Amino acid sequence: DGKVDTGTPRNSGAMAELMCGSKRVATFCFGSNSVRQLRGRLGDSELQGFPGRVQGQALAFSGPNRSWAFNSDGNTVGTGTLVELRDEIAFGTVVFLTDDQLTRLDGFEGAPRVYQRQYLKGEVFCSGLWHEVQLVAYTRVSRDWYPPSEAYCCAVWKTCVAVFLI
Repeated sequence: DGKVDTGTPRNSGAMAELMCGSKRVATFCFGSNSVRQLRGRLGDSELQGFPGRVQGQALAFSGPNRSWAFNSDGNTVGTGTLVELRDEIAFGTVVFLTDDQLTRLDGFEGAPRVYQRQYLKGEVFCSGLWHEVQLVAYTRVSRDWYPPSEAYCCAVWKTCVAVFLI
């Protein structure tokens, strides 16, 4: 439909409720896992996303990946991962998931064979401030580098950039 649905909440009470005493895990999404996609995969229409960032990490692309097809030149493509780079910042969306939702997401991510859970220190933006949180991010097991397809780049844009435009 051309609309960007980042799921970003309009009030600060939602994040305070999730962060204070919640049994939810802050999950950093930087690839194709938009809030809209996660709502469908996890069956949670109330899922909300917040702008997030991780210092010392950069977005990279590895693979091969078959679900995002091929580039127009017929070459195999890669999907997003994070790599440690001291002076970089990876941007994305943070969602707060239950343990059951993370387990369900493992299946979509091919964990632990294709992607693995990586625990990082990151930040979530809410009410005009950055809040430090422990995050889980899904990173590629393979370090074979492949460029992303155009379609995948569009998905990354929705997850990593559009959430900051609200």
